[in-house]
Amino acid sequence: MRSFLKGLLDPSLLPGRAIDVSGVSMQGDHVVVYSDATGRWGLGVVLIDLQTGLCFFAAGQCPQWLWFTFGCKEKMIVNQLEGLAVIVADLTFAELIRCRRVWHFVDNGATLSAVVNGYSGKPDLAHVSNVCCILSIALSLDKWYEHVAGPANVADLP
Repeated sequence: MRSFLKGLLDPSLLPGRAIDVSGVSMQGDHVVVYSDATGRWGLGVVLIDLQTGLCFFAAGQCPQWLWFTFGCKEKMIVNQLEGLAVIVADLTFAELIRCRRVWHFVDNGATLSAVVNGYSGKPDLAHVSNVCCILSIALSLDKWYEHVAGPANVADLP
């Protein structure tokens, strides 16, 4: 695993990017993302590109093999699915968010804590949060996570 991560994080493979520390906002250069998981193994993602004014959404059901990956047979694991929704958002819209500022809204506190800190005491959620961190680095994202109240999460709609 270490050799895989070392190879993935090789600076020569990452795109060059200047980091703005001036405090001047880059109006319109950012993307707003909402992600959510449902109680029926569904995932929803909404992306609003403030540069182009376009809005995109994606939704679908998790495959059944995922139940076994998360070590459950009938009972779903909401926190892990919420984290998976974050991963799905990044992978689905990778070309739209690459090298940009992303404001990502999540309505699950445990998932939000895991992706912000890069760790969780639950092994499955810890793996999911690690993948979120790796994706942020691989896509060269300037990512900010924030909590959104469940009823206000537009990703619940798709």
